[in-house]
Amino acid sequence: LSKEDVMEALEATSHRHDTSLEYPNAEYGYGEIDAEGGLRFLIDRYDGIPAADSAPHPSPEAAYDLLGRRISLSAHRHGIYVIGGKKVVR
Repeated sequence: LSKEDVMEALEATSHRHDTSLEYPNAEYGYGEIDAEGGLRFLIDRYDGIPAADSAPHPSPEAAYDLLGRRISLSAHRHGIYVIGGKKVVR
């Protein structure tokens, strides 16, 4: 994730208990962090990639990153990929 992705998740999911304050602020930032809410936000955001079998000529050996870009199996690093139509975490 980029810094911007993380900041967007924090802003969207943090709890702001004091409605008299303006957020973000120097004391509380975006508010109380909701780790589960942030994770769900990111999963929902990045879960909409097309399955590998929806590609014009899918290959069971093909791997795709979270942006739907085909990548080389021999060159992929740690991360989340779609291989053979299934999500794989390496």
